[in-house]
Amino acid sequence: MITNLYIYFGVVGILSILAWITALVLLSLSARRRIRPGYYCFLVLGVAVTGWFLAKINSANVSSIEMDRRDEMAALAKARQAAEAVEDTGGGATLRFAEGDPEETMPEYRKKGRQVRDKGKNPGRVQYTDSSKDGAEAHVKYLRADDLAKANQLDRLNLLIVRMILLLAIGRVVADYLKRFNSTANGYGPIPIAGRWLNALFEKTHTVFVDAYTHSGLTPKAYAEQVVKKGESFIYFGENDPWQESQSLSRLSLGRWSVWTLPKLDYGDPKVAANGEFVLDAAWFGRCAVVVKGEDGFPLFEYMVELIALRHATGASARKTVHLVWDLAQTPTPDMILPLAQMAAETNIKLTVWSHAAAGNEYIELFEEHLL
Repeated sequence: MITNLYIYFGVVGILSILAWITALVLLSLSARRRIRPGYYCFLVLGVAVTGWFLAKINSANVSSIEMDRRDEMAALAKARQAAEAVEDTGGGATLRFAEGDPEETMPEYRKKGRQVRDKGKNPGRVQYTDSSKDGAEAHVKYLRADDLAKANQLDRLNLLIVRMILLLAIGRVVADYLKRFNSTANGYGPIPIAGRWLNALFEKTHTVFVDAYTHSGLTPKAYAEQVVKKGESFIYFGENDPWQESQSLSRLSLGRWSVWTLPKLDYGDPKVAANGEFVLDAAWFGRCAVVVKGEDGFPLFEYMVELIALRHATGASARKTVHLVWDLAQTPTPDMILPLAQMAAETNIKLTVWSHAAAGNEYIELFEEHLL
């Protein structure tokens, strides 16, 4: 079977089979891996694409195979030779006829013997040429009828399998991307597609504790910018404004150019008459991101928790997640966190607290997710 398969497919076809078998094994292994390993699914996709590409080349090669008709031609040649032997009497014994020599009464064209026809004078007769005699012509592979039928059948099966595995690999990459999309620290390449549909398909945590020292790779600034690129909004509580020189944040960009931005609102700007409800509405409806600096953070946070409680009582929920990013030196108290934690999921609010000092286990356990 392996020998026949090599005859049908050659090296390229065998490599295509090995590629999709490898992709299938990697797919089964990737299903057991957790979200942390990284871009493992892209390895699966790369192998699947390679298998598909090789299978397409192999399919073209199989389609170029021609049917081997040498047996039919040999039988036809023998039949012609037998017919000509019966017709041609030149090599047989000389016969004597009482009536005289029959050649004297033969037509002139019969007396000339077997005639060789010039090319092109009989368009109805099929001529076969051996391409191997002409070095300029490409090498043509020949298979007998039954082998050619098997080669085409295996080629169709190979293409079907490799296409299915390629679709599975693409689906695996998409599923992995969407699952990471809702994660706090493992997302990549965010695009503004966030919404309730995604939250319903993939789990999202709504209270997160981040140790600023042991988990220094995730900064509040980078996290907030990722939030905006996902299509969501945030309210930032910090000592300073990380985007002081900018009036907006990029939501969608092409290279260095931002094609879609989200305005930034500075709560402490005397030119902006903003109260707690205005700040919450700005982020709730995705109109802008809000920066709250210094000591204003504690009273504003408590007031917004009261406002969220009123909306929770009426069954209101933000269309896209509103992130409360806490980056003050002093963390919010348990009395501030507990009420919000109880209604965060239903109102589509996410609280992420960066701790700049040691915190006890009891405090950490108040949060749904811990990045330590």
